[in-house]
Amino acid sequence: MFTITYFAISFASSSRSYGNHMAGEKVFIDYSGKKIGIADPAYTEIFVAVTGASNYTYAEATWTQALADWIERACSASSAAYRAW
Repeated sequence: MFTITYFAISFASSSRSYGNHMAGEKVFIDYSGKKIGIADPAYTEIFVAVTGASNYTYAEATWTQALADWIERACSASSAAYRAW
């Protein structure tokens, strides 16, 4: 019941979350939550980084969401963003 009410209200209201971001000010980093099947039964995690101002998006597949994988992908995303600018 909560889900139905929530979606009815959220679609009816015009409130959206918009933010103003200066170029290079923020990067939003997280795993997507979706998994992609590579071979049965192996799945990969999808790491995503997006800049706030330009919506430049970086995505990479990893085997796990371990801290070492996260740090390595964050470094890869920052170096890719540096090369893009």
